[in-house]
Amino acid sequence: HGEPVYAKILLEPHRDVEAFEKVEWVGVETNVVSLSTLVYTEHVEIFTSLTVDFAVDLAGNIKGSVNMVTYRDLTKDSRTTFAACLTITSSMAFLGIVFMTVRLWRHPETCNWGFVLYEILSRTLLCVYPLLLLVSWTQQIPMAVEFAELLNTFLQSEGLDDSHIQDTLASYFKVKTVIYEETSWLERHCGAAYFVCYCQFLQLIFYFNAHPRMAMLTVTVRKALGNMIHFFVLFSVLFIML
Repeated sequence: HGEPVYAKILLEPHRDVEAFEKVEWVGVETNVVSLSTLVYTEHVEIFTSLTVDFAVDLAGNIKGSVNMVTYRDLTKDSRTTFAACLTITSSMAFLGIVFMTVRLWRHPETCNWGFVLYEILSRTLLCVYPLLLLVSWTQQIPMAVEFAELLNTFLQSEGLDDSHIQDTLASYFKVKTVIYEETSWLERHCGAAYFVCYCQFLQLIFYFNAHPRMAMLTVTVRKALGNMIHFFVLFSVLFIML
């Protein structure tokens, strides 16, 4: 991911490590030695990139760390269910926007403009985000395809000379890059999904205003809104700085 590496495939680990020691493959210029592999869990379609890093500091101390990135493909019924849920959510939110707009146009005098505008905004967010998630998800390369390509590269290799080894290494790092990109994509959408859920939770609190007793929550949020904004601004600054 932008860092130079000197990759070697350990076909016979014991013999290869001894050969590396004899030629002093690890020298004073070496910062990190990494052992990396890919693990596939059958039937559940889980793909894991496992990397063990041995970092060497200026004093010669060695510190080990493990980095494991896992991605799961949606298959068969799961794909259909996921796409259907996103489509239904977006459609229902769009109908809510239409009904709110018609009511606002017909009876503007009975509307609390602050709550109504926030409701339209939250429903618009709930309508647009599932569509964006669905479109970006359909553009992802199935991990099974990449993993099968990598496996075929190993199985169909015509030799163990440098050119064939380099082709195998290129395929290996290509699959690792896809796993990294799709995992990063998933993390970004997790953050966006949390934000959408928080907006809907706040909208749910506003809906409590219809009940006399539950309206106490709405009144509390309204009176504390100024303090909450100041707190979140201060918290965000401290979080970014630290």
